[in-house]
Amino acid sequence: MITGDNRPYLTAVIVLEPDQWKTFAATLNLPPDDPASLQNDTLIQAVRKRLDGHLAEFPGYCQIYGVTCTLDPWTVDNGMITPTLKLKRRSIMAAFADSIDKMYEGH
Repeated sequence: MITGDNRPYLTAVIVLEPDQWKTFAATLNLPPDDPASLQNDTLIQAVRKRLDGHLAEFPGYCQIYGVTCTLDPWTVDNGMITPTLKLKRRSIMAAFADSIDKMYEGH
């Protein structure tokens, strides 16, 4: 989910697929079972690099400058998506409020 309303730039909260995370973590020499790995600067830079590659043709105001990763899926049961699979932005923003605020610290 992209965030940035009334903020100086865009950030993203990304749910990683668990099996792909294990492979990706191994390539980054991070322990996949350690929750701290999801906040590791090496991971954040690698994810940003992938995003930058996909957004290279987009203007600067569309670039993503901060990333928060999680392994917890967004489901209807945990209130993060609707039965029609739309994101419940308010719920996600509330659940990740601290992480989102941290991505904007100092700006």
